[in-house]
Amino acid sequence: MKNKNDRKASPWKSIKVGAASFLVMVIFAYGFQITKVNLEELSSEQRQESLIRVVRALAKPDFLRTNKKKRSLMPRFMYLALQMAIFLLRQRKLHPALIL
Repeated sequence: MKNKNDRKASPWKSIKVGAASFLVMVIFAYGFQITKVNLEELSSEQRQESLIRVVRALAKPDFLRTNKKKRSLMPRFMYLALQMAIFLLRQRKLHPALIL
């Protein structure tokens, strides 16, 4: 009785995997060449300082301090709700009253 693990790999499957690997390497090399990556530029002092700032910012994010202004929709919603209540009271010709 033969197990599934005892079977030899199909030559076509090996060829497909090899061709796909070769194609991925060619695409990667072509993309590297097209984007004109200059690895020597990374060693410049200005790039190093920029990289250090980015790494520090990623390592210690400050969630408490933001530069964006936060606007709440609640005051606008409350204003519209009050206007709607006043409108409904006027339509029914009711006056607000406190019933004990």
